[in-house]
Amino acid sequence: MKTKMILFLLPLFLLNELSAKTEPLAENGPVSFKEYYEPLFPVLLKSEGIFSGFVDIVVDINPDGTIEDWLPVRATHPDFVRSVEHAIRKWSFKPPMSNGKPTPLVVQMTINYSFEGVVLVSGNITDVYLNRLSRDREFYQPVARLSDLDQIPEPVHIVPPRIPSDVPDDKIQGDVVVTFFIDQEGHVRIPIVTEINGHRGLAVSAFMAIKEWEFKPPTVHGDPVLVKARQPFHFDYPQDQVED
Repeated sequence: MKTKMILFLLPLFLLNELSAKTEPLAENGPVSFKEYYEPLFPVLLKSEGIFSGFVDIVVDINPDGTIEDWLPVRATHPDFVRSVEHAIRKWSFKPPMSNGKPTPLVVQMTINYSFEGVVLVSGNITDVYLNRLSRDREFYQPVARLSDLDQIPEPVHIVPPRIPSDVPDDKIQGDVVVTFFIDQEGHVRIPIVTEINGHRGLAVSAFMAIKEWEFKPPTVHGDPVLVKARQPFHFDYPQDQVED
């Protein structure tokens, strides 16, 4: 397996390029809630003269509708993020479906706050969004900017992809790109296959491998931060290892 050891970091505005893990997008558009707890407007913000705001989040949903992981990617104030963090613990979804079967899915959601109430807007992660936002530094940005990083995060633990045994030998050739976040501890968060050129089994092997990678924590001025990255994989039979 030829793995390019070049880590590409993504600017925040490219988030709309993400797609749904290794599966097709869920049928019938955005997912539906099974249980929903509305985030509460942070009352202390009223004393600061803040009566509206929003939080953009990425949610990783398991085939059974439970939440595997989630991350805030942009917000107007950190208190809104804390409000979502409290509420999302009680959320669950109806299982996302593809071809009649439950499937894992990553979705983008925007929680719009106003003093009168909270409005939730959801959609597939491939939906074009964030267009209404600029790079204005007045926004609270949980995801660090590329230009602010002290250096490119260095992988400290790499697991090579293992080709599933059901992939034919003549299909072990192609390229896969996995997009993911690296958190403040260097862990891989919410990996998503964004490009596949070859057998689907190659995408599965790359996806499962990247979940086990570890990095030196990305930093800005020495402080650990969250960043977004992409890793290309090139497969070339017979050099790649096949599972027994």
